[in-house]
Amino acid sequence: MFEWRCLMDAIGKPKHRIFVIAGILLMMCALPVGAEPSGQAPVVFRGPVATPVADPLCEYSSLFYLGLGMPLSRHAEMPPDRASIEHIDPDDVVLYDTFEEEGLEGWEFSSGAEVISPGRVDEGSVQLANANMHRIIDTEPGQHYKVMAWVRIVQDEGNDWGGFRIEAQTRDWESLAHSGWLLAGTHDGEWFKAALSFTAVTRQSRIQVGYFGGPGRQIVAQVDELIVFRRTGENRPPEVHVALDPVLMSGGTQRYTLVGDDPDGAISRVVWDFGDGTRSFKRSGARRIVIPGRHVATVQVADDDGQVVTYSIPWGMSDSTTPGLTISSLPMDRIAHFDEPLIHLEGTARSDAQRVMVSTDRGWAQAASGAPQWQVDVPLQPGLNRILAQAHYPNNRIVTEERLVRYVPGGDLAISD
Repeated sequence: MFEWRCLMDAIGKPKHRIFVIAGILLMMCALPVGAEPSGQAPVVFRGPVATPVADPLCEYSSLFYLGLGMPLSRHAEMPPDRASIEHIDPDDVVLYDTFEEEGLEGWEFSSGAEVISPGRVDEGSVQLANANMHRIIDTEPGQHYKVMAWVRIVQDEGNDWGGFRIEAQTRDWESLAHSGWLLAGTHDGEWFKAALSFTAVTRQSRIQVGYFGGPGRQIVAQVDELIVFRRTGENRPPEVHVALDPVLMSGGTQRYTLVGDDPDGAISRVVWDFGDGTRSFKRSGARRIVIPGRHVATVQVADDDGQVVTYSIPWGMSDSTTPGLTISSLPMDRIAHFDEPLIHLEGTARSDAQRVMVSTDRGWAQAASGAPQWQVDVPLQPGLNRILAQAHYPNNRIVTEERLVRYVPGGDLAISD
């Protein structure tokens, strides 16, 4: 849904006003709500195992694709005000600090810590230049807590051990949980959210933020919107939008994009598997496509609690010299679900196909009977099965078609040796 608050914030800034107004007029005239995406538009998905949707009012993509000079990645990473706490029960919040009006009041800090402007979304944030700050909070022994904060690594020089971190400790400095080293090499100088969970063992605990390491490393980092809250509900999965640009010709560039957040934690890992043998661990980027084919890209997004959501995006690129291969018995735009352990697969290859091999990622492979009209029975294993059909042509050319199938056995769930 379109965020009117984001629109009003943008209109309030003179340098954005002309872009926003022009974008609204163009969307009203050229992109009616509910229009089907054209072949030139990106495919945008909003949830696990989603189908293509047209979303002309989507705040993450519309201004970019209307050609108004607003990069998608920059616009998508502009977070709404107070985004870190909107899904958290106020009664569970132990500490929430934006470092604006009160600055570092309540914190003990070393030399090199200061409040600077601007912050991530407001006027202030803390900058720590090889510095530390810590604060005592009241906790209940045995209660589970989570710490979240937005961090930006401004400078990271030297090769000594250590790094920037957020840590929960007992009042006696015993470590309870650690964010791991937060370094510029893994976060590209942009704002990102870090999260960690801990269980209190005493009635007071310490939140420690800053650099810990050897003297041969210099790290300058900013911190904003730090929150500590009691964990009283179920973990919520990451909420993201993913998009994969179409590729119209061999050698073209394909842009992939993931934007979003984990409402009660942080996204800890992203894996793009494009289905053509390549992967990426970045949220967004671009890659060159050379080999024609039709594939299904899968995106796995994990949060700091280990919960994973999976997105599926069909895509393809072909040219006039590409040998053909189709799978007619399974849909390409979604994951098919079955409750039987054996499915019948059939399709068509070009007339000069020598054979069609079919395999799964569960350790099964077999040559299909017939070519160009081919068929085969494929055994499934419980859970998600990736099925590959490969048509072999003269001159060692291989064309691949891929499908995703989820097998859920019927009957009651049981565990056996």
